[in-house]
This record gives sequence, structure tokens and C-alpha cells, in this order.
Amino acid sequence: FANGNGRTARLWANLILMRYGLPPAIALRPRPGCGYAAAGAAAMRGQWRRTAEIFHELVRDFFASRVATAARKKSRQ
Repeated sequence: FANGNGRTARLWANLILMRYGLPPAIALRPRPGCGYAAAGAAAMRGQWRRTAEIFHELVRDFFASRVATAARKKSRQ
């Protein structure tokens, strides 16, 4: 795609999560921070490692947040 590669990749990542019964964990917009743009530029040169690491971090952080929220709710009961 001339435009939207990142959004397409984030959409596919969410579809894969949903395929395995998990909720979508990666925001389509706005573009994630944490070095995402630089990792995307590197990926365009064939250097995918940082992009994979960032996707891993985004998913991990999302689920860590969900677990923490559930724990807080449970402790209030």
C-alpha cells in the first residue's frame, strides 16, 4: 500500500488475536509511540526485529493493564 501499511499491520495483528479468542490489543489510531515510527522505517529496509519487539510490547502491556484492572476490581469487592 502506498499509505496505511502500519494501520494494516495493526489490523492484522488484532485479527490474529481475535482468531484465538483474545480481544484486539493494538490501537489502529493514533499510531503507537515507543519508537514505532523508527521501527517501521527500519522494517521497510528489511530490519523487522524492532517492529516485532514493539508489537510484542504493545500486546504485553495491554494484557498487563487488563490484569491489573481486574485485580483492582476484585480487591474492591
